[in-house]
Amino acid sequence: MRDPASVDATIALPALNIAARYGNAALFDRLRSRYEQSKTPDLKRRYLNALTDFRDPKLVQKAIDYAFSGAVRTQDLPGYLASLLNNPAARAETWAAVKNHWADLNQEIPTALGAITGSLGGFCDAEAKKDFEAFFATHPAGSGTRALRRSMETLDTCVAFRNAQQPSFERAIAAQ
Repeated sequence: MRDPASVDATIALPALNIAARYGNAALFDRLRSRYEQSKTPDLKRRYLNALTDFRDPKLVQKAIDYAFSGAVRTQDLPGYLASLLNNPAARAETWAAVKNHWADLNQEIPTALGAITGSLGGFCDAEAKKDFEAFFATHPAGSGTRALRRSMETLDTCVAFRNAQQPSFERAIAAQ
């Protein structure tokens, strides 16, 4: 991070993401600071993306709070939230925050809601689908409607696969 040009960009992003996955609060704060101070869009995106990969619940919450703090640039917010929704350690908490801020998101990024609704397919349980259906029945997805439909299809496929394979998985575990 001290000299971004010293590392090939194709290696830098995965390295930062791995570091973040196992990182601590000090790394989170450094990445956030680098995002805020970087002048180039590529570096800004690199550091912001890494903030979405933390697994520690406290750091996940910091990442979610950061999304709604006003510090994340509007053009970066849809991808940032989508990345948080794709992080299994942050998925449920991020969805709860998205629901709480839906009206704000509709104001700030109305044409980019598909990045968020398109990431809901990472959930793989019937309860989540019921929650989505209930939420979007009263909160239109707007420009994210098409992506929401695709996410629901993906979620349905995942749930069906899990239901079909769970018994054989449990038998294999029990046999060990």
